[in-house]
Amino acid sequence: MLDEQALQVWAERLGFAEAAVQLIRRIRDSAPARRVQGRRGNVRGCFPSRKMGHTIQYESLSNELSAIYLMEYYEADVLEYWDQPPSFPLRYATKTGSPHGHLHTPDFFVLREDGAGWEEWKSAEEMPALAARMPARYVWDNQTGWQCPPGQAYARAFGLSYRVRTSAETHWELQRNLRFLADYWRVDEPARWLSERGRLSVQALVTAQPGSTLQELSHGAQATLDEIYLLLATGEIFVDLCAAPLVQPALVRVYASPVTAHQTQDLPPQRVAAPADRVSVSTLTVGAELSWDGRRWRLLNL
Repeated sequence: MLDEQALQVWAERLGFAEAAVQLIRRIRDSAPARRVQGRRGNVRGCFPSRKMGHTIQYESLSNELSAIYLMEYYEADVLEYWDQPPSFPLRYATKTGSPHGHLHTPDFFVLREDGAGWEEWKSAEEMPALAARMPARYVWDNQTGWQCPPGQAYARAFGLSYRVRTSAETHWELQRNLRFLADYWRVDEPARWLSERGRLSVQALVTAQPGSTLQELSHGAQATLDEIYLLLATGEIFVDLCAAPLVQPALVRVYASPVTAHQTQDLPPQRVAAPADRVSVSTLTVGAELSWDGRRWRLLNL
């Protein structure tokens, strides 16, 4: 998370007006506007975020939790993300043209390197029905996908954004790999579990033979597959997490760095994730020490 000085520098760099800065501070200082609800077909829970230093709520494994994995592990431009931010009025015309307004609580408020705003995650399958029922609230745009004009209007008044994101964006191979690597990202003091001989032999092989598979590395290097996964989790070697499942080592190609991967196979920029810092897992069953500070559950053992 940003400290106060970093927040001020970030806001000044992006040219935010004082009203926007005060709104962002209020969101950061507020408890979640609501507790997520367990509904039929949904699984609610709390994700202990190392990036945020407290738990993040979700009520859908395929939408909100997938978004959390992206923001926590993969989207390097995400500085902070806040679940269930304070509600704000959403005003739009009903299907019959009558004015309508209600308080709306989006799923997340996200601070990114180049901006900030609200993000609402929906199932792609439900969007046509929602748009048919509320045509002024949800609009399909062939260039940009689903839009929420009243949400965008509210955000625009502060120089912020409002995005409707759907499960159609979810890259399930990437999600499976991120969830697989969580077991390695949660390892405390990974250096204790890595032999220097194993590290050096893996790095030598991927440097000499960029694109070697995980299976080839596990056979050719003086390192176990677990050690190789730890090196991947700590960013000392690189794979395209969108390309192949990590649980099938024969399909996963390994490089010394994202730059090497680009040079070797012209990997598109959006397929390269910045090496993630070690982060926490997706459930509270890993012995995390928690403390309620009156607003959120805070992690004590980071």
